[in-house]
Amino acid sequence: MKINFTKEQKTFREDVRSWLENHVPQNSLLSLDTKEGFDQHREWERTLNQGNWSMVTWPKEYGGQEKDGIYDYILNEELCRVGAPSPGKGVGSIGQTIIHHGSQEVKDEFLPKILAGEIDFALGYSEPGAGSDLASLKLKAERKDNGWLINGQKIWTSSGHVADWYWLAARTDTEAPKHRGISVFLVDMNDPGIEVHPIETVGEHATNSVFLTDVWVSDEYVVGEVNNGWVYI
Repeated sequence: MKINFTKEQKTFREDVRSWLENHVPQNSLLSLDTKEGFDQHREWERTLNQGNWSMVTWPKEYGGQEKDGIYDYILNEELCRVGAPSPGKGVGSIGQTIIHHGSQEVKDEFLPKILAGEIDFALGYSEPGAGSDLASLKLKAERKDNGWLINGQKIWTSSGHVADWYWLAARTDTEAPKHRGISVFLVDMNDPGIEVHPIETVGEHATNSVFLTDVWVSDEYVVGEVNNGWVYI
């Protein structure tokens, strides 16, 4: 497919390319498996954020440039061209979902930290019996004392061993059709009820199983509406 870029879009590409020439790391970034590698990647994200590139499609009120999605495409092309990582899921799917569906309290707590490159997330979606058919997930969140008590297992959680917060999909209504009754939670990875176990691969360790036992999350860390999580996912 041939894309006819506008003059403004071509200028944006030239600006990104020029900026990368002066800021892209001279040495290859290390694997995320190590603490050193994770810190190195996070520092690169901070560098991107400080250049105001990561949030190019975020609304201006949250520190972005409020441009169309094609600008993310151009940015990612240029990053790939020089072998630099793209902006992470905190800026992408998670940040955008918080902007569009999160409460004001969640926006106030998390968006500035994402903007500053101070926080990283792991995705808690797949389970041993729910991967390609994600709506079959069984990890359960039950109402408890103005919050939710979460129990179950996730699998293939990349960066679970280094992330600060878990973007977690859980079943909150076992009677509803499987594509309903799912909610999304923000869970502190330092909760004592969370155990992260590495899964060794034929290459390098890059993913994990995560077990949650009686992890309590307050109502304020539910993202959007209860039981509407499938829409956000």
